Amino acid sequence: RGQFSEPIGDSSALGVWMGAREAKKMVKGVLTGDGGDEFFEGYNTVALHAGLKEIRNFSLNPLGKFTARAILAGSSPMANVPSIRRFRTYLQLITKSHKDYHLEKSLIPAEFTGFIRTTAREEIMNELDSSMNDIWTSSPIKGDRYQQTYFDIKTDLPGDYIPKVDTSTMFHSLEARAPFLDHE
Repeated sequence: RGQFSEPIGDSSALGVWMGAREAKKMVKGVLTGDGGDEFFEGYNTVALHAGLKEIRNFSLNPLGKFTARAILAGSSPMANVPSIRRFRTYLQLITKSHKDYHLEKSLIPAEFTGFIRTTAREEIMNELDSSMNDIWTSSPIKGDRYQQTYFDIKTDLPGDYIPKVDTSTMFHSLEARAPFLDHE
């Protein structure tokens, strides 16, 4: 419909837009939970990464990396089978550090960078990686779980979640407030 002034890569935007449309039929304003997952570590990935710490001790050593790469290479012809895709994602998850996995998932996936000139692609990806690494390391509290939360607050909230809700509710003339993001 054109209410988003730029493309948005979040599939939940449609659900938020439809929810705002329906809410407007009954109320003039809504409260959102934006910020709650970030501040209270509500995402499953925080607990998942903590649980994988021991497995990573093996998977990040040379033998573990070699084994994982061999399995990933052997399973690539069947990569679209749901159970194989989940298994491949799990292997990729345990063969990277918490930081590397989280930063990589925030980057543009390699298969979508084909539209960028080859000479510029590496420079763009290096710059993105560097700026995201700066955000991760600038967390006032150290430790992967805190740095992931800080990273999400600095990137996902202002770059995706808040604009998605704000645009969807404004389009329907619905006032939205995010109490978890209120400084008071």
